[in-house]
Amino acid sequence: MAMFLEHQVRHDDPGRQAAREYFRENLRDILRLAQKAGVKVVVSSVGSNLKDCAPFASLYGPTLTESDRAAWEQTYQEAIALESAGNLAEAIARYVQAGRINNDYAELQFRLANCYLALSNHSDALRWFEVARDSDALAFRADSHLNQIIRQIGGTNYTSPTISRHNTNIFFADAAQTLAQQSERGIPGSDLFYEHVHLNLKGNYLLARTTGNEVIKLLPRWIAERDRGAWPSEERCADRLALTDWNRYHSTEAVLQRVSVPPFTTQLNHTAQVQRLREELSAIKARMTSDTAQQARQKYHDALVSRPDDYLLRRKFAEFLSATGDSRAALAQWRLIRELLPHHPIAWFRIGQLLAEAGETKEAEIHLRQAVRLRSDFADAWLELGRVVAQAGNYTEAASHYREVLRLEPANAHAHFHLANAFLARKERAQAMQHLREAIRLRPVFWEARYLLGLELARAGDDADAQTQFSEVVRLRPDHAVAHLNLGVALFKQGRTPEALNHFRETLRLDPSNQIARQYIIDLQ
Repeated sequence: MAMFLEHQVRHDDPGRQAAREYFRENLRDILRLAQKAGVKVVVSSVGSNLKDCAPFASLYGPTLTESDRAAWEQTYQEAIALESAGNLAEAIARYVQAGRINNDYAELQFRLANCYLALSNHSDALRWFEVARDSDALAFRADSHLNQIIRQIGGTNYTSPTISRHNTNIFFADAAQTLAQQSERGIPGSDLFYEHVHLNLKGNYLLARTTGNEVIKLLPRWIAERDRGAWPSEERCADRLALTDWNRYHSTEAVLQRVSVPPFTTQLNHTAQVQRLREELSAIKARMTSDTAQQARQKYHDALVSRPDDYLLRRKFAEFLSATGDSRAALAQWRLIRELLPHHPIAWFRIGQLLAEAGETKEAEIHLRQAVRLRSDFADAWLELGRVVAQAGNYTEAASHYREVLRLEPANAHAHFHLANAFLARKERAQAMQHLREAIRLRPVFWEARYLLGLELARAGDDADAQTQFSEVVRLRPDHAVAHLNLGVALFKQGRTPEALNHFRETLRLDPSNQIARQYIIDLQ
């Protein structure tokens, strides 16, 4: 997504209009071919996060003069100040005034929507949230134009020379409308979405219900006759999936990592978004006790009694067991999955990973080689195989496997990181640092790569650059005691003693047994 930061497009750009027309023609062709083949189709509109997803980018109107832009900027800043001071009605008036000069700026529309929301004017808030989404210069969300096309072609009132509505097999599910109706105050937000478009459990449940109501109409009579007249509840679905707080934590953590890099970092509400996710993680973490772990384990056992051949359920159980530290039981589950799906590489890969963690590198290597034999483009398996052969001291072969990962996935930061380790093992430090810098460029929050680069920079005597890397590490991992220690050393070597002392003290607070930090404090005080 970050790639598109350099390719922002106005909402009324002819290119976007052309894309909409291509979308219209593609959808029409898909339905025409499906109908010709007798395939039954459910067409659904697409929902998106409006309330808690600020525009990714905003652009001015194409005809805005320099003097108009200066007037707009002054009015806009005055409106922001009024909004910050809580003078919402005046802020709205000032935003509207700025909009008369230039109403294309998506961030202005989002701010205006928030003012209306704070005043409980939900209808105007919804309208301006939709306008803000539609004006976003990075169109990662389905806008009103696309949903209008979907409704026109998928809806029952659509007529076309190539698509007949007589005894049609085309049905329409208005998921966007359902999500809006079931949202807080009728405006979809973080109650249904993780970030801009990915639905959480509640959102997915509503989507399934909405499309399911149309799927019912397509089922054979012998299945439809068994209909019990009621859908299972969201809670029942969660139980059938054996959903636990460990699943919730993993999903939320993954979302936090996703929104910690551009273009999410450019959003107006990025700080609030990150804070909300961190609070969710803390709340989930507090519930992840030994007692709840046992309850979750029992939930998996109960679910597997009725569905012993459900390999997806077993996979989630295996991942849960690994997360709770029971690698032996996780390994047993993956071996059962391997028996269920001997032709699929995932079980071979996971068994190889767990065996490698247990130090059984020879057997791990056998399983990982089988994984890449079954699927030659399995980048993660090539990466793990590289790590296993590197542990055996075969750095040349390891490097070849990491290069294979980069051939498959040129933007794989972890491959660059491990390739750097292989070069360091062979004392080829310049190439190692090149790959570490590339890993960081690809993934700025990759603290392990930053830490290793910091060590190499310090070794080379580049204390200023080393300090930059260690500073980022402690920002990303404030509990990393040794990073604080190394940052203190880098600052000390630059003559910044007071700052260095602070980090030596923090090292000692995190790790009271750290004698190096203790000695620095004694020497500097």
